[in-house]
Amino acid sequence: MIIPFDNYDDTIITSEPTMWDELRLRPIPNNTLINKVLTGWGATYSELEANRNSIILVPNKAQIESKYAYKEGKHYLHPVTEKYKEGELVAHIENANGRHIKFISTPEGLKKLIKAILITGGNPYTDYFILMDECHKLTKDIKFRVNISSCVDDFFCFQNKAMISATPFIPSDPRLQYFKKTKVNHTRGVRKRIDLKIVNNLGAAFKEYIDNYDGEMLFVFFNSIQGIHSLITKFDLKDTKVFCSEDGVAVFNHLGMKTNCYSEITTENLGKINILTSSFFNGLDIKLNGITPDVLILTDRNYVEHTIIDPNTDTYQILGRFRQPDPKAMQPDNYRNATHIVGVRTNKAVKLEPTLLADIDTSRKRYHQIQNLQATTHDPYLKQQVYGEALKRVTPYSNLLNEHGDLDHFKYDNFLYEHQLKLCYCQDLAVGLTYIKSGLFEFTETKKIYLDEDMISMSKGAGRYSKSSIAKVLVKLIANENNQGIDGADAYYQDMCKRFPLITNAVNILGFNEVEQLGTKTRIEAALRKLDMAQGKVSQGIIDAVYSTFIIGVPYEVQYVKEKLLALFAEYGLEANLKATDIRTYFETDYFNGSKLRTAKEIATGLYSSKYKSVRKVKLGDKKFNQIDKNSNRSHNYLEG
Repeated sequence: MIIPFDNYDDTIITSEPTMWDELRLRPIPNNTLINKVLTGWGATYSELEANRNSIILVPNKAQIESKYAYKEGKHYLHPVTEKYKEGELVAHIENANGRHIKFISTPEGLKKLIKAILITGGNPYTDYFILMDECHKLTKDIKFRVNISSCVDDFFCFQNKAMISATPFIPSDPRLQYFKKTKVNHTRGVRKRIDLKIVNNLGAAFKEYIDNYDGEMLFVFFNSIQGIHSLITKFDLKDTKVFCSEDGVAVFNHLGMKTNCYSEITTENLGKINILTSSFFNGLDIKLNGITPDVLILTDRNYVEHTIIDPNTDTYQILGRFRQPDPKAMQPDNYRNATHIVGVRTNKAVKLEPTLLADIDTSRKRYHQIQNLQATTHDPYLKQQVYGEALKRVTPYSNLLNEHGDLDHFKYDNFLYEHQLKLCYCQDLAVGLTYIKSGLFEFTETKKIYLDEDMISMSKGAGRYSKSSIAKVLVKLIANENNQGIDGADAYYQDMCKRFPLITNAVNILGFNEVEQLGTKTRIEAALRKLDMAQGKVSQGIIDAVYSTFIIGVPYEVQYVKEKLLALFAEYGLEANLKATDIRTYFETDYFNGSKLRTAKEIATGLYSSKYKSVRKVKLGDKKFNQIDKNSNRSHNYLEG
């Protein structure tokens, strides 16, 4: 479980509506790492207002577009992304005319910006203050954005610099030891409301949520392009818009979704349902006039690891995206309800931190041993192909190095962090504890059981009653026994009865242990038939009587079926504990909800708006036994068809 850092050098208690109003942070102090706690507190605006040249680093282009769209005319600001050429940045500097020069850039754009400043004769490291906003993303994103930490060496060369986030990590990089670590505690409430829902089947839980959704606009946060595509196509979602990176849009286009996919959010391109990837988890301002949206966060470790959400960072940042029009009004975040649905996987091992540290140390020693061998050879093939390839395979240490071959502290932090985060999702209890330990939420927690996707698929396949399938069904049934009292457990069992009637019926009659020992469809059916014969249920006379009473293809009320079976057994002088479902002994069956005309007495009460009422019915299919004419001489007690 991840526990937030709480060892700060200084704490500021404030009631100010924005960061610019807090005099102790105006302007942002040099060599500080600030936990502002409150999202949307105006760190970017504060630096734009500061009387100095500034470079503001934000994690991605979506945030640059968002911040730039809301800039005021008095701010001499220019965005830095790959579409802006070096010459445009140079022109922005040269045309300042005494104004304070402001740039907003991704970490990857910093080198281009530094070069542009040098071209104008300026010194970026002394002439500009650099602010790394949403600094926690350095640690979180470095695994799949290997160049994001490339700005760090340049960042530490600046004389005037600071890092800030509402959800910061404290990096292990030794260059931060001289930074003053400041936390801002707000007198107004900062906790965000959310409902945590632990489930075993994310798709089923999502469908239930969508089917019951009654709000104005829904924002779904799910960090998986394939997962988003699956949800949209599987559940035929209408009026759904997807927001992701430009590369993600290209993937959706390749998958056949050539419309309703965007790399930027505007009020014009929003739909009833809006699904966002992690490009939009942090720092984005979503302002909706007259609309109070709902928020749904999806995590499914069974699907892909990168859908995992950290309550300390991701969840808090996501809920902070929805801004009130006036930040000085100090109103709560602009959302109605927030829900985090978590598909938990409990059978995947995760290493604990002491083991990870030992792995790093062992692989480091092996890495340096191979380096020493590499240095002693003059054979180019051995040096590059043999030893060079061997070095790459010494993990995890080789994966934690920067381009110069030195330990990258942000990669190191990410390696430990990711394993801690996976640990949160190995047990459902740990997810809720992480929310509690964060201290950032007012949340409720529920658990619900749905039929597993693998059970649904297996029930439709030809091997529904194979030996391995029977074993899996028994495991699920036993697990569901332990879930009694949890929401959905009864519905889970009823669905299993519908999909695997032979097994559930056999368990009810013979017990788990007996069915497990029998193991195969043939042996289970034989055991049930032997028991039925002992009770008289499959004597030839009863078989003939049942087939003479019921007609194939005709739908019967379930209650009628039970009454007729009881009457037949009584006629033969047999006693049996009969249920309506015992008709399955003789016929293939298909149950459904039908209707029947109410009695005149019921209608006369005036209590019913319809003259029809719903009843459970069963349609009889193929016979399971041969019927022998009642005048024939029988040499066997029964004949199987």
